[in-house]
Amino acid sequence: DMVASFFTGIYVNNQVDMDLKHTTRHYLRTWFGFDIFMVIMQWLIIYFDGSHSETGVFRYVRVLRYSRLLRLAKFDQLLTNILERINSLLVLLAVKMSMYLFGVVLYVHVTGSAWYWVGKSTEDGWVKKLGENDVLPLNYLVSVHWASAQLQGNVDIYPGMRAGE
Repeated sequence: DMVASFFTGIYVNNQVDMDLKHTTRHYLRTWFGFDIFMVIMQWLIIYFDGSHSETGVFRYVRVLRYSRLLRLAKFDQLLTNILERINSLLVLLAVKMSMYLFGVVLYVHVTGSAWYWVGKSTEDGWVKKLGENDVLPLNYLVSVHWASAQLQGNVDIYPGMRAGE
């Protein structure tokens, strides 16, 4: 990926510039530092993920795995460039609405999963109170229902309530 980035053309005044000197300079000024940081982090993870990872300082190297999420910074710039090139107002509206819908679904999923974890982590949690109904798909759907109900404000719906309570 890094090697290909040196040869990727750039736009200068609405013209594609494929000159190796210009593309190399552009890449070194923009994403090279980020890319080399990510490569170093990946090599550290591979190196320290062996038998040394459970002792001393090396167990904290596991946190470096989350550095992979930093790749999303590149995705944001790519998405911005794509949206700038869309000429159709209808397509642009559909793409933006899809992004908002995906954001809401992701929020409800994360909130519902967290609520399920909270209900399951304590002895008197709502998952334990259901007893025989401790089935993951059912409880996940109950948690997601609660999380989506919270989008419109506080409601008197709590996981584990029976109909008519």
